[in-house]
Amino acid sequence: MNENSHEDMKTDNPLKPAGFGLIHDCKAVNVDLSPSKDIPYNLVDYDCLTLDGVQITSSRPIEKGIQIGFMAYDLSTDVWQAFRAVVAHSALLSDTTDCFTHDLKFVGQDASVSEESKVQPGHSSDLEFLIKTPIFESTPSHALLHLINCLRRCSCHQGDYVYKQGEIGKSLYIIQDGICAIKVHKDHQTHHVSRLKRGDVFGELGVLTGEDRSEFAVAETGMTAWELRQEDFDQVAQKHPDLRIFLTEIVTQRLESWSYTIDRTIGKYTIKHPIGTGGWGIVYRGLHRALNMPVAVKMLKHDMAMDALFLETFRHEAQIIGRLNHPNIVQVFDIDEIYRTIFIIMEFLEGEQLRTTLQRCGSLSVSQTVNYLKQILGGLQYAHEQGIVHRDIKPENIFVMRDGRIKILDFGLAAPPGEEDLNLHGTLYYASPEQLEGEPEDARSDIYALGIMAYELLCGKRPYPEDDFSRLMDLHCKQAIPDPADSITDLPEALRHFIIKCCAIDPARRYKSAEEAMAAIENLTREQHIQGEAEKRILTSVLMIYPEKNRQALRRLLEKFSHEAEGLGGILHISETTDI
Repeated sequence: MNENSHEDMKTDNPLKPAGFGLIHDCKAVNVDLSPSKDIPYNLVDYDCLTLDGVQITSSRPIEKGIQIGFMAYDLSTDVWQAFRAVVAHSALLSDTTDCFTHDLKFVGQDASVSEESKVQPGHSSDLEFLIKTPIFESTPSHALLHLINCLRRCSCHQGDYVYKQGEIGKSLYIIQDGICAIKVHKDHQTHHVSRLKRGDVFGELGVLTGEDRSEFAVAETGMTAWELRQEDFDQVAQKHPDLRIFLTEIVTQRLESWSYTIDRTIGKYTIKHPIGTGGWGIVYRGLHRALNMPVAVKMLKHDMAMDALFLETFRHEAQIIGRLNHPNIVQVFDIDEIYRTIFIIMEFLEGEQLRTTLQRCGSLSVSQTVNYLKQILGGLQYAHEQGIVHRDIKPENIFVMRDGRIKILDFGLAAPPGEEDLNLHGTLYYASPEQLEGEPEDARSDIYALGIMAYELLCGKRPYPEDDFSRLMDLHCKQAIPDPADSITDLPEALRHFIIKCCAIDPARRYKSAEEAMAAIENLTREQHIQGEAEKRILTSVLMIYPEKNRQALRRLLEKFSHEAEGLGGILHISETTDI
């Protein structure tokens, strides 16, 4: 504090702005729970600071009448002011915050505070660092007091392990100085996955989920970090559930971005590595250990799992798709809730999304479109008979297998027919008028989305302009789609009629069920020109002779070629002869 600052306070006794401070020399406070065993202080909030006293909020009670040291930090000047005070009043602030409010009456100037009680420059910089760290910046002040007062300082030399892969995760760490390398040992190799620096958090997955450590944390340089133990975090998070959100966001970002992750065990399955991500979940390639069978494992992102309402929706998805058993719907084998999230174990599909096929080809032929529509309708008819509406039919949720079979994905937006939902869940481009207007949906809503998608498959574009979402919604609800025959020459009249009927604004004018729509498609395939086009095939033979040493490289090339050919309706059969 500068020489004139105390005199200034004497002159006008101003009300200083709120900020944070420290209390010390207080036997009623458990100093072992302070930010470090080397710093016998507790962080507090203060308000109404004047020459005569101050009001503080602490994470622990202080006995009335006890004399303590109080130090206030001025954020605007980075100056600490020290006072001797007596606790004049003490009370529980509220049951929800589990904090205490105290009125302090100053009994001496800063000069009366003993030298050993004053905040040392290093100590103040520690606390200033913690206050400004991203994990704490958006933390409610009452929760902040609890968290920072639970931290422990730890120091590491270059090359020291903070923790090792496979250990039980009991703490997270915040780096104040130095660099930490994150590594994963997998398949007999050690992979460098991340390098963390000042202000970064690591070890949060163990705190959040209780899993064993999935990586090594090694100090690349000398490092100072702050440790927050799981039991302390859980205790504070019970009062302040929003604290988990910050950790879940970090966990989600890391799980999405890290190329290498430790194999994780989910029941009788092992997660190997990520293969895709979406708005709700991360999809991993996995393995059924006993059967040595590949599977896909969809994990609900932890930030979503912290949302109770969304978690219930995801559980609903899991229950729905777990009941379905149809060749045109992705098969679910198991559902497991572990590590504070949900895992859905599904059949592993080889091929590509219909969106990818469409992007590569631009548009599809009549015969290919009709073939896909028949398969999709087969899956929808089965689902509708189970009382399930998909509500998000679009090319991203249709998977084309390498043999040309279709699989419908993501029944996460499904709901029993007639269920009212005023929120727009499906993708806007394919949403039915009733969905956009928050009206009850049924099987005809899926029929509408299928019609929009059929238009796109044939024309290579969706029917409405998309530069203005408000206008797009209005067009869906008020204007009939353009005639697809205007964009496609020689479009069979029956297929044109099918698309227009599917996309009728009034649900009563659409096909009343997937079964009825399927009957219309079956009639299409019986038309001579479509049937003839579908049956006509050409066989092309290719002979390739190559050195044995190039076998693997050529196999990869052929696999890529096969994938491209399938998008054009071709099927590649490969046979090898080695004795030439």
